[in-house]
Amino acid sequence: MDYALNVNIQNYNKSATKNCIKTHTLEGAPIPLNTNYCIATVDKGTLKLIPLRMAIQMRTNLDHADREYESQKRNVK
Repeated sequence: MDYALNVNIQNYNKSATKNCIKTHTLEGAPIPLNTNYCIATVDKGTLKLIPLRMAIQMRTNLDHADREYESQKRNVK
């Protein structure tokens, strides 16, 4: 899942690297549930409980950092 970064804020440093990123990528990784979780919803006055058997944890993809590191390493030689 990609989402755009707000590059128009004071915390975004456009001159930090030559490869500034404008989008951020999250990857999903399935994780087993070791406890009993459920989702509760109310439908027409009735409470419904739906058990969760699995969850997806969203993790940051840092490929851009790896590319920057490799680029800097090549330039040092």
